[in-house]
Amino acid sequence: MIPINKLEGITSDEAQRLASEDIDTIEQLWICVGKGESEIDRISALIGGRIRLVELLTKEGLRKSSNLGDSWIARHWLDLTLIFALIIVIVLIVRAARA
Repeated sequence: MIPINKLEGITSDEAQRLASEDIDTIEQLWICVGKGESEIDRISALIGGRIRLVELLTKEGLRKSSNLGDSWIARHWLDLTLIFALIIVIVLIVRAARA
């Protein structure tokens, strides 16, 4: 879990106010936001309004999406290599059985 003070753009004062409400990690912040309007209002009041909350969460969303930028092939090259090797072994076994 990532500490709330690592949230890009958050001030130490905002982080302290969130921590005082037991929101110590970025994940806890997202969980609270997901609970609905009353939690969003509570968090917004802690950090200075909904616009500020949206700014912080947008920056975090962009940061996370940039980490996921690798292509599917780059993330699964080992899987593809193992599958290809397995296919080659099967083909070799079939050829050896026919000979």
